[in-house]
Amino acid sequence: MIQEFINAYLLCFPEKSREYAESYFSDLEQYKFITYSASKSEEEIYAFVIYRMISCSEAEIIDIGVVPDKRSQGFGAKILNEMEFKLKKQNVKKIHLEFREDNFPAEKLYRKLGYIKVGERKDYYKALKTGNSIAKNAVLMTKFI
Repeated sequence: MIQEFINAYLLCFPEKSREYAESYFSDLEQYKFITYSASKSEEEIYAFVIYRMISCSEAEIIDIGVVPDKRSQGFGAKILNEMEFKLKKQNVKKIHLEFREDNFPAEKLYRKLGYIKVGERKDYYKALKTGNSIAKNAVLMTKFI
């Protein structure tokens, strides 16, 4: 199952290497409080969300992705709604996330689902390997469920 997540992760984030992805998921597996959820067919994962509990009533989204050929088809909303349903059963009241300020599709989705901006982290995303020398801010959002 982890290999399916790694494959989907690499499709969502092609700037990451396989070695990075394998190390990332290996690190995540060590923490038992981290949960993976996926929208998938029998062969592949279309969308995933990785999240963790940060208190009895709060959760944090660590990563979310939708493979490129499934974007704009509702898979991101579906996986987030499924996660929220599970978290409500655990009496979670707040879900937090952050994303790069220029990720407009993510911002549109989060706002549509009821997340509100609660802050930002200046220069959180340092220059990417793509040669972009400008650091980007992280937008912080929270949803009360």
